[in-house]
Amino acid sequence: MDQGRMRTIPSHTLSSSDAPASRGAGRPAVFTAIVMVALAVLMTVLLGGPTMPLATSIAMAGVSVLLVAIGWVVAGPRRP
Repeated sequence: MDQGRMRTIPSHTLSSSDAPASRGAGRPAVFTAIVMVALAVLMTVLLGGPTMPLATSIAMAGVSVLLVAIGWVVAGPRRP
């Protein structure tokens, strides 16, 4: 192999115009919306936690985790 010389790469291999636009993209707006709802639930738990019953705060934290997981499955990035 000739290691002293630089090789050029054809420009058509660098272009992503051949790939579909949705490859690996997911739905970032939907994912962001779901994560924002989960954040609101979690902030409610953090701010109202001392006055809430323990079972309620644990359930709300679990709902927040479940929302993030559902958001990732529904709207997260996709494999090509």
